[in-house]
Amino acid sequence: MPEGEQYWPFTEAFNAWFASAVDLHDIITVKASAECDAVDVSFLIGDGALQGYAHRAGISIAAMRDGECWDFLFDEDVVAETGAEGWFCSLCPPRDRPHFFTIEALWVAHLFEPLRQWIDAKLRPAAVLEFCNEGGATSARLAADSSAGDQQIGLLRAVNL
Repeated sequence: MPEGEQYWPFTEAFNAWFASAVDLHDIITVKASAECDAVDVSFLIGDGALQGYAHRAGISIAAMRDGECWDFLFDEDVVAETGAEGWFCSLCPPRDRPHFFTIEALWVAHLFEPLRQWIDAKLRPAAVLEFCNEGGATSARLAADSSAGDQQIGLLRAVNL
């Protein structure tokens, strides 16, 4: 590595995983953060209403309205620790806790693959992203179609995906 250049293992692991995750290239793009060991996740749908951030402790996908976060649609955390049996997430119950030979394998299992599963199970089937505000409490949800016709309380806007 050239002198002065940062080594960011999370960014390297995420980029390697994403390069092989060609089934996701039609819906997201990724860009390494210039300032830290993290990745910005951008969505090719939703006209900027979905924004993601991935780092060594988690991945979050936010529903954004007018530059403000209204809700998190996906949020996975990992607390990586190492022991005699390898890497593990200390958030997992000890009895059910899988161990991994590398921290990169832990990130794949606990962060990257759950993101792929959420995209396939929740995001791809959705047609709209609905934003609601009820008494100052904001929320957002993915839906198969707009429920504006249902006169849902607090529905402000539905963004086509």
